[in-house]
Amino acid sequence: MNKIPWYLEDAIKAIDPWISYKRVDERVPGIAVGITYKGKTVFTKGYGFSDLSKKKKMTPQTLFRVASNSKMFTATAIMQLSEKGKLHLDDKVQKYLPWFKSEKDKNMDKITIYNLLTHSAGIERDGDTPHWNDDNFPEIDRVKEHVREGISNYPPYERFKYSNYGFSFLGDVISVVSGKTYEEYVQENILKPIGLTNTYPDFEESLLKELSVAYDKARPGKKRTIFVNTKTNFFKSATGFVSNVEDLSKFLAAQRIGSKQLLSDESKRNMQKIHFSMVNEKDHYGIGYEIWKLERNQIIGHGGGYAGYRTRVGMNKDGEIGVVVLTNMMDGPAASILNGIFKSVIHLKNKEKEYLSSKKSTINLSKFEGRYSKRWGDSQIINVGDYLVSFWLDNTNPFEYIYKLKLIKNNEFKIISGNDMGSIGEKACFELDKKGNVKRMFIGPNPMDKVNQV
Repeated sequence: MNKIPWYLEDAIKAIDPWISYKRVDERVPGIAVGITYKGKTVFTKGYGFSDLSKKKKMTPQTLFRVASNSKMFTATAIMQLSEKGKLHLDDKVQKYLPWFKSEKDKNMDKITIYNLLTHSAGIERDGDTPHWNDDNFPEIDRVKEHVREGISNYPPYERFKYSNYGFSFLGDVISVVSGKTYEEYVQENILKPIGLTNTYPDFEESLLKELSVAYDKARPGKKRTIFVNTKTNFFKSATGFVSNVEDLSKFLAAQRIGSKQLLSDESKRNMQKIHFSMVNEKDHYGIGYEIWKLERNQIIGHGGGYAGYRTRVGMNKDGEIGVVVLTNMMDGPAASILNGIFKSVIHLKNKEKEYLSSKKSTINLSKFEGRYSKRWGDSQIINVGDYLVSFWLDNTNPFEYIYKLKLIKNNEFKIISGNDMGSIGEKACFELDKKGNVKRMFIGPNPMDKVNQV
């Protein structure tokens, strides 16, 4: 692990067992996670299985359908072409796609590249084919037929309206402007320059060996459904990409302001600022990025949902921390895990003075760390600065509800903060075996056995 600040190192100590527990508790086949710090990958890990029947373990190299995370790649490609002067964001789409018009829908004449990038074009989300249910994504000729019938629901700029269709048209714009296929352009100008050797703009049969199996959620009384993988065809620039934790972590690092990769800082700032707000006014969209807030901190990234996969990536506003979470289940908890990771980092970073009572802690409390179980639930104990921190593993994030334990002497601690309905002010004692290993802890008279982690 590269040199990282104490708050990130201790956050990872909490996050790791929490994700492991969450996977089992929520019956998720597999989860893969990556964390970057100032452009460097500092943590990657797979949890569970990429294939349940073969007991094939999940790894950071396992491939996933990352779905709408594809939009970040497409937006990057458009911004590159804009920087080179080959197109302008306020250009009408019809300038590059003459077939993008309808006698029945004059709103289409006004739609710009910017509108497609920011989901402000007012057009249909997915066209007129049921590809999300039958896995039969249309080719361009089928799309052209539908476009002639008109695809607008609102005039451009009237409101935010998410559209996979919009980003699919951008893929064709990239091909027309660059003179290359969409796949060729992305490979030469995004994937190759930053060393993404396991990222592909669309599914290929040759990837099946390394691709995680795609599972439906566990349903009572039913065998878990396995979904098929097919090419996304015209929709590849909106939802087709296949990648893994290692490559997506590199991609996030390259998008960091100051990385000097892929785009100028000016373009990155433009992409990462709010352009349109969603109806709830809590979530927003930039250019190829979703933008939301956690604990007053702005997070920039994207999510993806594909049959059998749920994924989420994000970075904080200055790009200091980047997080990738990939799951192989239809309703996998990718978003809640990513938010839990960020909340853990934010909590510790904001409370440095509280946890580090001395400039450099000299107390080694690591032998008490681990998982403890009792009738009422399972908790995890980690050493943070001069304290032990205990949290319930079914929390929505590790630091949602915590107890802080301060050393009194030897194996005896005092609970100095926590839930007011709990045991604040009481003692917590650890029982050791003859070898000095912790067997259990006691909160008052109540024992919690130390157990092996899942």
